[in-house]
Amino acid sequence: MTNAYMQEGLDAFKSGQVAMQMNFFAFWPGLYKDPNVGGDKIGFFANPAEKKHFTQLGGQGISVVSYSPNREAALEYLKWFAKPDVQKRWWALGGYSCHKAVLNDPSFPKSAPFAQDFLTSMGMVKDFWAEPSYAQLLLACRSGSMTTSSPERARRKRRSTRSSPTGRRSSRTTERCKANFLARAAPPSSAARLRRNLP
Repeated sequence: MTNAYMQEGLDAFKSGQVAMQMNFFAFWPGLYKDPNVGGDKIGFFANPAEKKHFTQLGGQGISVVSYSPNREAALEYLKWFAKPDVQKRWWALGGYSCHKAVLNDPSFPKSAPFAQDFLTSMGMVKDFWAEPSYAQLLLACRSGSMTTSSPERARRKRRSTRSSPTGRRSSRTTERCKANFLARAAPPSSAARLRRNLP
């Protein structure tokens, strides 16, 4: 298959069509718990090297919008979420943490069957563009050919999509955003299966 991605790889592995597959760490807890392929039937390892040895950091970033009316509350949340004890709990619940207090804990490598491989991978993370169109966007940004939105313009745009004084987007806008995401990320049936494989 030339269009296989995360879910197709998981499906092929779980159905026995392939003996090995590469995927993001986020799916490893679900694979380990799978009664058919998990437990003592599965093993994990960090990306092997070829000419160079790197790993790509996946996941989603978290940030605070500078002109948000809830900026202080958002900053407080981030401060809380970044605390070592919260990050340790996040890892224990199946989330992933790059916090040094978590990764440098002597018990971390044995805390999950894939913890040592995660630790190894975090030691060789290199940021790079995974989608060809990102490179085009980056070049456009660097050349100055893309315009940036001012905070006031962004606020006006947000106000235009609101359906009530609470500031919620209209359901049509929300559904359109979801549809756009699913169309880009994976076919709708694949997106539903992806959610089942997350811890």
